[in-house]
Amino acid sequence: MAQLAKTSYQLPTLQTRDASRSYIPIKDTEHHKAFERLRELRDTIGFGVADGYAWYLVKSRKPLVLQHIDYLDGYSVPAAMIRGLRAQDIEDYARRSKMGFKF
Repeated sequence: MAQLAKTSYQLPTLQTRDASRSYIPIKDTEHHKAFERLRELRDTIGFGVADGYAWYLVKSRKPLVLQHIDYLDGYSVPAAMIRGLRAQDIEDYARRSKMGFKF
């Protein structure tokens, strides 16, 4: 059974406008770049929610601890769903992600 960390992982604040008030594409923001760096360095898991994803960082596997990542809209899933996950579920997700499938 997984545990949920008490605090969210904080990324840089999302800034979609520059100093001249021009729009900055999401993929060019520091918020998104920090998220992509985090995903390259650490294991993450995403759950489809509404029109996006609720993202979680796998802080440890034994015991299994997940930490919410405050990315874009900051969607989350119920804590009961996180508590129901097993380490094998995380391994299965990682394997499917490498093949291009979602959870």
